[in-house]
Amino acid sequence: MAVSSHGVPDPRGRLAGLFALCGVTALVLAGTVAPGGAAEAQSSAPTVRRISFFGLAEGDSTYYRGENVRIRIRFNQQVLVDVSGGSPYVDLVVGDETRRARFVRSATNRLDFAYTVQEGDADDDGVSLGANALALGGATVKSAADSTTDADPAHGEVGKTSAVRERGDQGLG
Repeated sequence: MAVSSHGVPDPRGRLAGLFALCGVTALVLAGTVAPGGAAEAQSSAPTVRRISFFGLAEGDSTYYRGENVRIRIRFNQQVLVDVSGGSPYVDLVVGDETRRARFVRSATNRLDFAYTVQEGDADDDGVSLGANALALGGATVKSAADSTTDADPAHGEVGKTSAVRERGDQGLG
């Protein structure tokens, strides 16, 4: 049985608020008392918070053959990515075609992807991502808080963005 922040027993074993124990004050945001009295952190599934294009092309915002379009997906909390079973990817809509952006790296709460503009790619009004364009491809993405809670890769559509246009029919400079 846990003791609440006011010294009153809490039969559900939940803790919240400031808690003083043996002269040490701690802030427990949400937790459960495990058998033996240790506090366990509760974890919710990481969810996609934001999707953005980064490292944008200079000048007229057009990427040319051989250049990389970079996509960053941020989760609402830190995540761990395991690529031993495969690699996550993002399906990018370029004109009327779907192209696959490859996984580049992960750091804290984000996953970075890149797509290299190919011969024949053309999208003068901006590339887009359909809803749920992030696919795990055999990889696992889990909450860093407990290493067991799977992330939810679902997300909404990212409409055409004129800041990211492609001209694969033209090489660099």
